[in-house]
Amino acid sequence: SSRIKDSGTLRLAVKRSKSNLKRFAYALNAIRKEESANKNLANILTNPVCIETNKMEEIDRYYQEILNDKEDNPQKLAIRKALSTKDIFLIQGPPGTGKTTVISEIVCQILNNHPKDKILLASQSHVAVDHAVNKITKLLPDKRTIRIGRINSTKIAKESQNLLLPNQ
Repeated sequence: SSRIKDSGTLRLAVKRSKSNLKRFAYALNAIRKEESANKNLANILTNPVCIETNKMEEIDRYYQEILNDKEDNPQKLAIRKALSTKDIFLIQGPPGTGKTTVISEIVCQILNNHPKDKILLASQSHVAVDHAVNKITKLLPDKRTIRIGRINSTKIAKESQNLLLPNQ
């Protein structure tokens, strides 16, 4: 098009991304040097067929009523598979497919079977973390939930502000 100049400057705004890139590089180096909590993580990520699993157990009770409705619910299978995995389990999918329901149920099941366990829930999306921790807090009101983030951050939902460490 004649409206596009023949010369100019193309700049990538990476100021905010630099800290993320540094964290990614640090994590990648830790995996390469086998300094991560799971020394086999590099092999697991590059060769997922080596992921170890336990026998899939039946779940007697689901915390969320929506999961008790149908026997052939694919979310139930995902939960059972995640709970049988020893190393790592990936949950992905488009919005509205029930990822938060699955994740919060997995957390509830783990804490039910191992009450002293501690779970770190992380996501690239603040919204996803807020949805999950708020759901888990409602499902397990007796468990302590801490939301990591800056106080008064506009990225953290108002419903999650009370879960921030300084607010507890």
